Amino acid sequence: AGSPCPSTSTVSSGYDPGQDFAAGGGEQIHFVVHSRADAAADKAGALLRWARAQPSPPLAWVDEVPSGCADVSLHPEELLAFALAHLGLCPKLVVLAGPALLDSLWAVTLLHAWSCLGRSLEDVTLLLAVPTGEEAVVEAKAAGRAVLEAFDAFAVMYARADAEGPISRSLGAQLMLAVELASASAYNEAVRACVPLVHAQLDSLDA
Repeated sequence: AGSPCPSTSTVSSGYDPGQDFAAGGGEQIHFVVHSRADAAADKAGALLRWARAQPSPPLAWVDEVPSGCADVSLHPEELLAFALAHLGLCPKLVVLAGPALLDSLWAVTLLHAWSCLGRSLEDVTLLLAVPTGEEAVVEAKAAGRAVLEAFDAFAVMYARADAEGPISRSLGAQLMLAVELASASAYNEAVRACVPLVHAQLDSLDA
Protein backbone atom coordinates (compact mmCIF):
# COMPACT_ATOMS: atom_id res chain seq x y z
CA ALA A 1 0.00 0.00 0.00
CA GLY A 2 1.14 3.50 -0.70
CA SER A 3 1.80 6.20 1.84
CA PRO A 4 1.16 9.92 1.36
CA CYS A 5 4.54 11.24 2.34
CA PRO A 6 7.82 9.32 2.34
CA SER A 7 10.24 10.51 4.99
CA THR A 8 13.92 10.01 5.71
CA SER A 9 16.32 11.09 8.40
CA THR A 10 18.22 13.32 5.98
CA VAL A 11 15.34 15.04 4.21
CA SER A 12 13.11 17.56 5.92
CA SER A 13 9.47 17.18 4.84
CA GLY A 14 7.95 19.59 7.37
CA TYR A 15 9.83 22.66 6.22
CA ASP A 16 8.22 25.78 4.83
CA PRO A 17 10.42 27.12 1.99
CA GLY A 18 8.86 30.53 2.40
CA GLN A 19 10.48 30.85 5.81
CA ASP A 20 13.97 30.33 4.38
CA PHE A 21 13.44 32.74 1.51
CA ALA A 22 11.99 35.36 3.83
CA ALA A 23 15.03 35.03 6.06
CA GLY A 24 17.38 35.38 3.10
CA GLY A 25 18.61 31.80 3.34
CA GLY A 26 20.58 30.32 0.46
CA GLU A 27 19.40 26.73 0.71
CA GLN A 28 18.66 24.82 -2.48
CA ILE A 29 15.16 23.65 -1.63
CA HIS A 30 13.77 20.67 -3.53
CA PHE A 31 10.04 20.27 -4.12
CA VAL A 32 9.21 16.57 -4.15
CA VAL A 33 6.35 15.33 -6.35
CA HIS A 34 5.00 11.83 -5.80
CA SER A 35 1.85 9.74 -5.87
CA ARG A 36 0.20 8.37 -2.78
CA ALA A 37 -0.65 5.24 -4.78
CA ASP A 38 3.00 4.23 -5.27
CA ALA A 39 4.58 1.99 -2.65
CA ALA A 40 5.81 3.96 0.35
CA ALA A 41 8.92 1.79 0.76
CA ASP A 42 9.95 2.33 -2.87
CA LYS A 43 9.50 6.10 -2.59
CA ALA A 44 11.30 6.39 0.72
CA GLY A 45 14.15 4.18 -0.51
CA ALA A 46 14.65 6.24 -3.67
CA LEU A 47 14.58 9.48 -1.73
CA LEU A 48 17.00 8.22 0.91
CA ARG A 49 19.53 6.92 -1.65
CA TRP A 50 19.40 10.27 -3.44
CA ALA A 51 19.81 12.22 -0.20
CA ARG A 52 22.80 10.13 0.88
CA ALA A 53 24.49 10.79 -2.47
CA GLN A 54 24.39 14.57 -1.97
CA PRO A 55 27.43 16.41 -0.59
CA SER A 56 25.29 17.67 2.31
CA PRO A 57 21.83 16.70 3.57
CA PRO A 58 19.35 18.23 1.10
CA LEU A 59 16.40 20.33 2.16
CA ALA A 60 13.10 19.21 0.65
CA TRP A 61 9.44 20.06 0.72
CA VAL A 62 7.59 16.76 0.22
CA ASP A 63 4.28 17.57 -1.45
CA GLU A 64 1.20 16.73 0.58
CA VAL A 65 -1.14 15.06 -1.88
CA PRO A 66 -4.76 16.14 -1.47
CA SER A 67 -6.00 12.93 0.12
CA GLY A 68 -4.67 11.44 3.31
CA CYS A 69 -2.13 13.99 4.55
CA ALA A 70 -3.30 17.37 3.23
CA ASP A 71 -3.18 20.32 5.61
CA VAL A 72 -6.47 20.19 7.51
CA SER A 73 -6.27 23.93 8.20
CA LEU A 74 -6.88 24.63 4.50
CA HIS A 75 -10.19 24.56 2.69
CA PRO A 76 -10.26 22.07 -0.23
CA GLU A 77 -10.27 24.87 -2.78
CA GLU A 78 -7.06 26.29 -1.24
CA LEU A 79 -4.97 23.12 -1.52
CA LEU A 80 -3.87 23.58 -5.14
CA ALA A 81 -2.90 27.24 -4.64
CA PHE A 82 -0.95 26.24 -1.53
CA ALA A 83 1.00 23.56 -3.39
CA LEU A 84 1.71 25.81 -6.38
CA ALA A 85 2.94 28.62 -4.13
CA HIS A 86 5.48 26.30 -2.51
CA LEU A 87 6.47 24.87 -5.88
CA GLY A 88 7.22 28.40 -7.06
CA LEU A 89 9.51 28.99 -4.08
CA CYS A 90 11.61 25.89 -4.72
CA PRO A 91 14.38 26.15 -7.34
CA LYS A 92 14.76 22.38 -7.60
CA LEU A 93 12.29 19.59 -8.36
CA VAL A 94 12.50 15.93 -7.38
CA VAL A 95 10.08 13.55 -9.11
CA LEU A 96 9.49 10.20 -7.40
CA ALA A 97 8.42 8.31 -10.50
CA GLY A 98 6.58 5.14 -9.65
CA PRO A 99 4.16 3.24 -11.87
CA ALA A 100 1.15 5.17 -10.50
CA LEU A 101 2.57 8.70 -10.69
CA LEU A 102 1.04 9.76 -13.99
CA ASP A 103 -2.37 8.36 -13.11
CA SER A 104 -2.63 11.30 -10.73
CA LEU A 105 -3.94 14.54 -12.22
CA TRP A 106 -2.66 16.29 -9.09
CA ALA A 107 0.93 15.18 -9.73
CA VAL A 108 0.66 15.90 -13.46
CA THR A 109 -0.64 19.40 -12.72
CA LEU A 110 2.44 20.09 -10.61
CA LEU A 111 4.75 18.86 -13.39
CA HIS A 112 2.99 21.15 -15.87
CA ALA A 113 3.18 24.07 -13.43
CA TRP A 114 6.94 23.55 -13.14
CA SER A 115 7.29 23.97 -16.91
CA CYS A 116 5.08 27.07 -16.81
CA LEU A 117 7.50 28.63 -14.34
CA GLY A 118 10.14 28.48 -17.06
CA ARG A 119 12.29 26.06 -15.11
CA SER A 120 14.84 23.85 -16.82
CA LEU A 121 15.06 20.07 -16.86
CA GLU A 122 18.57 20.59 -15.49
CA ASP A 123 16.88 21.51 -12.20
CA VAL A 124 14.79 18.32 -12.15
CA THR A 125 15.93 15.10 -10.50
CA LEU A 126 13.82 12.11 -11.47
CA LEU A 127 14.10 9.04 -9.25
CA LEU A 128 12.56 5.70 -10.10
CA ALA A 129 10.40 4.60 -7.17
CA VAL A 130 10.76 0.88 -7.82
CA PRO A 131 11.72 -2.17 -5.71
CA THR A 132 15.42 -2.56 -4.89
CA GLY A 133 17.72 -5.37 -3.83
CA GLU A 134 19.30 -8.29 -5.62
CA GLU A 135 16.13 -10.35 -5.30
CA ALA A 136 14.05 -7.58 -6.91
CA VAL A 137 16.18 -6.81 -9.99
CA VAL A 138 13.70 -8.25 -12.48
CA GLU A 139 10.77 -6.57 -10.75
CA ALA A 140 12.60 -3.24 -10.62
CA LYS A 141 13.43 -3.31 -14.33
CA ALA A 142 9.83 -4.21 -15.22
CA ALA A 143 8.52 -1.38 -13.06
CA GLY A 144 11.08 1.00 -14.60
CA ARG A 145 9.98 0.08 -18.11
CA ALA A 146 6.37 0.66 -17.07
CA VAL A 147 7.31 4.14 -15.86
CA LEU A 148 9.09 4.87 -19.15
CA GLU A 149 6.09 3.75 -21.18
CA ALA A 150 3.80 5.90 -19.04
CA PHE A 151 5.91 9.02 -19.64
CA ASP A 152 6.55 8.31 -23.33
CA ALA A 153 2.89 7.73 -24.21
CA PHE A 154 1.39 10.11 -21.67
CA ALA A 155 -2.01 11.62 -22.42
CA VAL A 156 -3.62 13.78 -19.75
CA MET A 157 -7.08 12.52 -20.70
CA TYR A 158 -6.26 9.32 -18.80
CA ALA A 159 -5.06 11.04 -15.61
CA ARG A 160 -7.66 11.08 -12.83
CA ALA A 161 -8.40 13.76 -10.28
CA ASP A 162 -9.35 11.07 -7.75
CA ALA A 163 -6.32 8.83 -8.35
CA GLU A 164 -4.93 9.73 -4.92
CA GLY A 165 -8.22 8.88 -3.21
CA PRO A 166 -11.46 10.78 -2.56
CA ILE A 167 -11.15 14.53 -3.02
CA SER A 168 -13.59 17.41 -2.82
CA ARG A 169 -15.71 18.31 -5.81
CA SER A 170 -14.24 21.82 -5.81
CA LEU A 171 -10.65 20.57 -6.02
CA GLY A 172 -11.54 18.13 -8.77
CA ALA A 173 -13.14 20.97 -10.72
CA GLN A 174 -10.01 23.11 -10.24
CA LEU A 175 -7.76 20.38 -11.61
CA MET A 176 -9.99 19.83 -14.64
CA LEU A 177 -10.28 23.57 -15.31
CA ALA A 178 -6.49 23.93 -15.19
CA VAL A 179 -6.19 21.40 -18.01
CA GLU A 180 -8.83 23.16 -20.07
CA LEU A 181 -7.15 26.54 -19.66
CA ALA A 182 -3.64 25.30 -20.46
CA SER A 183 -4.68 22.74 -23.12
CA ALA A 184 -4.17 18.99 -23.05
CA SER A 185 -1.24 19.24 -25.44
CA ALA A 186 0.63 21.56 -23.07
CA TYR A 187 0.22 19.05 -20.25
CA ASN A 188 1.31 16.18 -22.48
CA GLU A 189 4.43 18.00 -23.64
CA ALA A 190 5.42 18.95 -20.09
CA VAL A 191 5.26 15.33 -18.97
CA ARG A 192 6.88 13.80 -22.06
CA ALA A 193 9.79 16.22 -21.72
CA CYS A 194 10.91 14.09 -18.76
CA VAL A 195 11.42 10.98 -20.90
CA PRO A 196 15.23 11.47 -21.15
CA LEU A 197 15.40 11.58 -17.35
CA VAL A 198 13.55 8.27 -17.13
CA HIS A 199 15.93 6.74 -19.71
CA ALA A 200 18.90 7.84 -17.60
CA GLN A 201 17.46 6.16 -14.53
CA LEU A 202 16.78 2.97 -16.46
CA ASP A 203 20.38 2.95 -17.66
CA SER A 204 21.53 3.16 -14.05
CA LEU A 205 19.50 0.03 -13.24
CA ASP A 206 21.40 -1.83 -15.93
CA ALA A 207 24.79 -0.56 -14.77
